[in-house]
Amino acid sequence: QSKIDLSFIVLCSNLLWGILGMVGALVIQIGLSCIESELFHFSSYSANTNLLLEIVHHYPYYILVPGITAPVMEELIFRKVLFGNFSRFIPFLPAALVSSLLFSLAHMDGHFLIYASIGLSFCYIYYRTGTIITSTFSHIFLNLFIILLSSL
Repeated sequence: QSKIDLSFIVLCSNLLWGILGMVGALVIQIGLSCIESELFHFSSYSANTNLLLEIVHHYPYYILVPGITAPVMEELIFRKVLFGNFSRFIPFLPAALVSSLLFSLAHMDGHFLIYASIGLSFCYIYYRTGTIITSTFSHIFLNLFIILLSSL
């Protein structure tokens, strides 16, 4: 009985961190998008997001790729493998910066500052909680929220 209770508490804690991480990443994305727009006259248009939305529009089941599969793979690669291994040998910030810059470059979108900052927030969540599940939940929730919001 207590093992089930403990598992439920851990799941709720991970989900809560996932939601908080998603909200934090969303605030970062909105804030930096405004800064990019005002200071650098960048468009908030994301070719990456729009291409995915177009595919999801024609093939609704495809939402599983950008909504779930991609975040899981990206968290395993950029947070678990890269950040996890780097942070064993170098301090948190340099390890998180390297992982996040590579995460940003992998998106090939032009919004490098936004993606790198979101990557940093996911590194922090992973580091803070000690489990890749929390940053993965944050990433999944963020992607699904953006896809669903953009589809309206």
